[in-house]
Amino acid sequence: MFYFGIPYNQNMNIFGFFQNPFGMQNYFTNPFGNDFTQINNNFESRINLSNSNSVFTNKREHTTYNKAKADLLLKNAKNGLPDRTPNPPLCARYVKNAIVKSGLGEYINGNGEQTKYILRNNLNFYEVPINSEKDFNELPKGTVVVYDAYDTVKYANGKSQIIGEDGHVGFKKDNQTMISDRIEELPVSKRAYAFIPV
Repeated sequence: MFYFGIPYNQNMNIFGFFQNPFGMQNYFTNPFGNDFTQINNNFESRINLSNSNSVFTNKREHTTYNKAKADLLLKNAKNGLPDRTPNPPLCARYVKNAIVKSGLGEYINGNGEQTKYILRNNLNFYEVPINSEKDFNELPKGTVVVYDAYDTVKYANGKSQIIGEDGHVGFKKDNQTMISDRIEELPVSKRAYAFIPV
């Protein structure tokens, strides 16, 4: 989309008018794409994740949580677990294996932290913001949660831990546990990234 040298403003049309004098709807989209929208976290309404049929709304589209896909992901993640915890940890590998086995995407190389970029380009997942621990608890099961390297996370027992240099990723199983290359306590961070199956 070209803007003819005019600085972009989402309230402007391509002719530089801040208000549409003809009362027509503005159909022009944000030229910065999904990443810009996510960085701004400019969502119009609060998210209600407690219902399996919830609709997640932002300025771009309406998307509905798909419980069947979530159940399939959790089943394949659990069935694909190794016999013992791998050393070094291979969380991203096992999460991506479950996605492939579920028919929800191809295998793309990348560590735990880089999984957020992979999922932003996968139409079977929709990124929702996490601004608080309450948001974290409301995420539905099967949500893929991605943690940046060196993020400080908290556990239900009150302990804190720092995520390793490759970041971390896993499927939320419930409010206490997640599945990646093992079944583990669910780390909570308001800086994490959440991708619901849709």
